[in-house]
Amino acid sequence: MRKIHEILRLRALGYSVRDISQSCGVAASTVSMCLQRAAAAGLTWPLPPDLDETALEQRLYRRPALSPAAHRPQPDWAHVDQARRQKGVTLLQLWHA
Repeated sequence: MRKIHEILRLRALGYSVRDISQSCGVAASTVSMCLQRAAAAGLTWPLPPDLDETALEQRLYRRPALSPAAHRPQPDWAHVDQARRQKGVTLLQLWHA
């Protein structure tokens, strides 16, 4: 379970990153990243009452949109299989072909 609410609350009370990390039992880098994400999302304490843990997590940890590289065409696996059956042909050679 994430401790985002507690991290933001303690920071609003003026605690240092080190104190928050010790209190919540997480690494100081985790606290810093959480605070950076909250600042980038424009969130401050107190949080809006309708913002539950799931909604808060979605605002802070959005998944990036798929890049065009994710839609690369797949190789012709039948051709790869047929070429690999030839003597002396390696995957590295097919990769550079």
